[in-house]
Amino acid sequence: MSFNDATRALVMKKAFDLVAPVNDWRAPIDACVPNSELHRLKLSADDIAEAVGFYTATSAKVSSVPGGWRFKATGYRNGPAGP
Repeated sequence: MSFNDATRALVMKKAFDLVAPVNDWRAPIDACVPNSELHRLKLSADDIAEAVGFYTATSAKVSSVPGGWRFKATGYRNGPAGP
């Protein structure tokens, strides 16, 4: 992504919100996102993987599932930036 910082921050938030655990954004991530939702929000699986890294300091494992993508990550709390 090559945007100015404000635009990049908005894209990262929009992407992370799709996979962040509802009650605790620091928890492990295991979420599926339909292709239709990515298309509607003008995001890619790469955008979401980048957002996971941006917010959690962990890498997302991305796999294709029927009709979309699955994202799994250790999450902020269990990663190198957590307590």
